[in-house]
Amino acid sequence: MDRGQRGEVSMTTVVVLALVVGAIAAAAFVFMGRTETDAASDAIEVIPEAEAVQAQANLDTAMRGAQVYFAENASFAGYGPEIATQTAPGPSYTTGTPTGGGIAIRGVSPTTIVFVTTTASGAPMCVASTGTTVTRGTQDAQTAAGCTG
Repeated sequence: MDRGQRGEVSMTTVVVLALVVGAIAAAAFVFMGRTETDAASDAIEVIPEAEAVQAQANLDTAMRGAQVYFAENASFAGYGPEIATQTAPGPSYTTGTPTGGGIAIRGVSPTTIVFVTTTASGAPMCVASTGTTVTRGTQDAQTAAGCTG
């Protein structure tokens, strides 16, 4: 009978040990799944920031081209999509509503110019120049003074 009891004790020990190992493994999978979910959530939160950075880079490109034009002509007058494409290639330019990462040219006068774009999620961004003063904003601005935020 001693052998039977030892076998039962050993079997009970094996079962308990298997349950403990299973619980530890399950906890590890739960923890790893949580970590991956947190990482994915963090990555999703970065998307709007990346969109804003891309939109800002396009606006910066547009403004550099306009500033070169201003330096050469002492005026923004006449600056439109054709000239913008020549002086600041990359983004697409329009005088209407910007679409697909394009840039709208607005408020052109001898001393002012405004560029407006939208992020992929539709948030407006602008950059404006009044002479040599450049302002940035988060508005769908029609004039340099309206480029705020």
